[in-house]
Amino acid sequence: MAFTSLDDEYLQSDFIGGKNPIAGKPVIELLWKLESHLQIERAVGLAAANALSAMQNKTFLEGDTLKFLQILPTDKISMIGHFQPLEPRLKPLCADLKIFEIDHQREPGVLHFNEIDKYLPHSEIVLITGATIVTDTIDEILPLCANSRETVILGASTPLVPEAFSHTPVTLLSGVKITGSNFILRCAAEGGGTQRFKPAIKKVNLKVDKY
Repeated sequence: MAFTSLDDEYLQSDFIGGKNPIAGKPVIELLWKLESHLQIERAVGLAAANALSAMQNKTFLEGDTLKFLQILPTDKISMIGHFQPLEPRLKPLCADLKIFEIDHQREPGVLHFNEIDKYLPHSEIVLITGATIVTDTIDEILPLCANSRETVILGASTPLVPEAFSHTPVTLLSGVKITGSNFILRCAAEGGGTQRFKPAIKKVNLKVDKY
């Protein structure tokens, strides 16, 4: 079934109209939503996975993503999802920076997602938004990163579960840890986005061990 927008998907979701209320549900039922064909339901599944991972006792590497990457002047970097604050910091450090977006209303200079197969296999570093798990494009992206020295999943939606990526090209998970849950809940209830979350989160990273 094809949908023209996320609103169309929402109208098809069991979450609307109280048909499938999630309050009080076992978390395993929400995790299965990661297999849904609807983005909004996959987003709920990913949120459940992230909530569980936050309960684990892990030693995080705190700080900005770039702090944990060795970028060479000859490196070609591909960024899937436009992380605007990173763009001016990356450009002086590398030989080439390509940015890809799915949205057809992307900014000038940003390439369409359909072109990733031309550039990712030749990129030393690939930065991937965690939202690709929700858009169900992560499985299309990762095989193209086999030759990359560093493959990073980053952003607030990044699941901080390195074991899930141990057999993939992913080398670093760069997400956030909530330090003020009540503040985050209020922001979400008021329709606030991740830009408003900043006072109640900190940037954290986990290296992905290969087995």
